Amino acid sequence: SYSWNRGIWVQSQKLVVSSGSYHHNDADGIDLDGGSSYVTIHNADFYMNARCGVFLEFSASLNTIVGNRFWSNHISGVGTGTGHTATQLRAGWSRLRRDMAGACR
Repeated sequence: SYSWNRGIWVQSQKLVVSSGSYHHNDADGIDLDGGSSYVTIHNADFYMNARCGVFLEFSASLNTIVGNRFWSNHISGVGTGTGHTATQLRAGWSRLRRDMAGACR
């Protein structure tokens, strides 16, 4: 997906995002806004976004991000605000660590 802002801006509970490419957005590939919970993002590609591949806002909680590929995002692969509860982040860790060198805030 391409957007002048975000690929997907989620304000939901119990959503599954399965596969897809989120790239060249002027902010994040997917933004889990405050209050988003029980969201699963898996098997997707995030690259060349101006901010993060996936960004979790302040009160997003109980989400799972697993089996995704992150590369060449401007700030990081997965960025978080503060206050997250039990969000699971699992991916190809060598790629994720390299892409998370900067903090996405």
